[in-house]
Amino acid sequence: VASEREARAVSRARKEYMQRFFPFIELQCARKPNRVILDAPSGNGDIAQALSRSLPNSRILALDLNPYMAAVSREKLDSRHTVLVGDIRNLATLVRSNVDIILCLNGFHQYTADKERFLADGYGLLRVGGRFLFDVSARGLFSKATRDFMNTWERAIHRLARRRGTRY
Repeated sequence: VASEREARAVSRARKEYMQRFFPFIELQCARKPNRVILDAPSGNGDIAQALSRSLPNSRILALDLNPYMAAVSREKLDSRHTVLVGDIRNLATLVRSNVDIILCLNGFHQYTADKERFLADGYGLLRVGGRFLFDVSARGLFSKATRDFMNTWERAIHRLARRRGTRY
């Protein structure tokens, strides 16, 4: 997304997504006050903005590859939140603090081919009891792309758990 017109189109699609899924996202993020939430990729910042309003004691890190979308996010968030521009493949070098929740929503599977590296880096950032929250709704639950994506994640999670000596 490089233009205001494209950002508006993304925003319209995100509004439908928000109506459908935000109550669940909010519930997951609200389980503990004063959370640090990483939204990656954050797109136009709609989810980060909504979380900022509903969880005023939380701090949000919004990360997106596209500088224009990051600028749109920055306009929606106040100074207690941080907007980062960068590739989620470099998560460990971009995010310098531990987080309670990592949100990877609405099309995340399109943004990184190295899911195992992203999981490992994200796991390293999560505080004890932290959560990864991601979805595959953008492609449809029963599409071949979604099934392939979920199989890739499942294999990566099993490998990561074995390496760390934890159960999955």
